[in-house]
This record gives sequence, structure tokens and C-alpha cells, in this order.
Amino acid sequence: MTLNNPRWRAGTYYFHVESDGKTTECHAVLPLPSCGAPPAVQCTGAMFFTIQETGCASTQQGFPEVYFSQQPKTVGIRVSRGDVDLLSATLEPTYVTSAQTCPNTCGYATAELDVDR
Repeated sequence: MTLNNPRWRAGTYYFHVESDGKTTECHAVLPLPSCGAPPAVQCTGAMFFTIQETGCASTQQGFPEVYFSQQPKTVGIRVSRGDVDLLSATLEPTYVTSAQTCPNTCGYATAELDVDR
């Protein structure tokens, strides 16, 4: 899942993700820690996804992708910075299989969501 935001601002971000009855709460602070430091994103709850951090050595820092380790039927995501809601969406992914990306029987789905500034 791509989280489109041309400029992630400094602050504390909160990610609330629900998927097939599982809930996870995450938070992270921008600016990110220096490269090589432990991940900025800290989560509690069921871990069935990863939030990508980018730009540890850059001024273009952010959280551009969410990768799921399973194929959920439904995904709800809410992103906020402090008390300001930036995104709230519920998705029902459609999975496809491609011999180029999945030589066996895996499937993938994509979604692009705009995160308000």
C-alpha cells in the first residue's frame, strides 16, 4: 500500500491498522533517527505488516509504503500527525498472481492512498 505524501512534516505520527479482526497501533517520530539506528516505527498488537521508513540521511523523510505479510480480505487504516487526522480508509484488496513476481502461488495487491498534509 503506497501512502502518497509529497512532504511528510516533522511530528509524531500514529498508524491504526485493522485487518480481518486484528488490530495494531503504531507510532513514529519525524525526523527519523540516524541511519543504522533501530526503526522509528514502534507497534503494539498483531504484527501482520511493516511500515517502510525512508530518508534517514535526507531531508525527504517519511513512511511511503505499508507491506502486508498476509493477504487480508479487508484493511482499515488511519494515519494522524498529533491530533490531526491525515487519512482514513477501508480497503478490500483484489489479489493477482504474476509469474514475474510470484513464481509459485503467491498473490499481491496494490493500493495508493493520499495522505493529507
